[in-house]
Amino acid sequence: MHAGKTASASGTELTASDWKTINEIVASIYSARPAPDLKDVVERLHTLIGFSKSLTCLIGKHGDSVEFFEYRSPDISDEQMDAYRNRYIYHDFILWCCATPVELTFRQSDIINEPFFSSSVFMREWLEPMGVHFAAGINIAGHGRSFANICLYRSFEDGDFTERDLLILRTINTHLCIC
Repeated sequence: MHAGKTASASGTELTASDWKTINEIVASIYSARPAPDLKDVVERLHTLIGFSKSLTCLIGKHGDSVEFFEYRSPDISDEQMDAYRNRYIYHDFILWCCATPVELTFRQSDIINEPFFSSSVFMREWLEPMGVHFAAGINIAGHGRSFANICLYRSFEDGDFTERDLLILRTINTHLCIC
């Protein structure tokens, strides 16, 4: 192992600098009142994980239906966000992950077959015009309820999210789900 690196149980290496930033994010999560600011978490994640677009939302349950609301993104236009909420949400393959009332970290390519995804309406009409292809995210949940999601997006040229990226997301999500 190289100096200044530590290994996780999965063999993915994180540097001392990575852990310092992770610890800063975790400290901000626990010191935020009344709840962590997901925008702040995403901004801090950007120093650890490369991505070109991001999306956060809150989740609530009314009777038997799950509702997504308070969509926010610093880099997706209001017009694109409206199109997602009004049409493309129904074509989003990872939506069921986002509604699951359990702590979850996911990579879209682990869930959906690539040739099928690349030819989908969601990819062709919503993601591709924004210049993104790959997605990874976290479902923030606890006590049998989903509370929020963070989804990160990358271009085809930048490549898929790595095991390292997922380890960072999983670590941060563990703390978001506890608080």
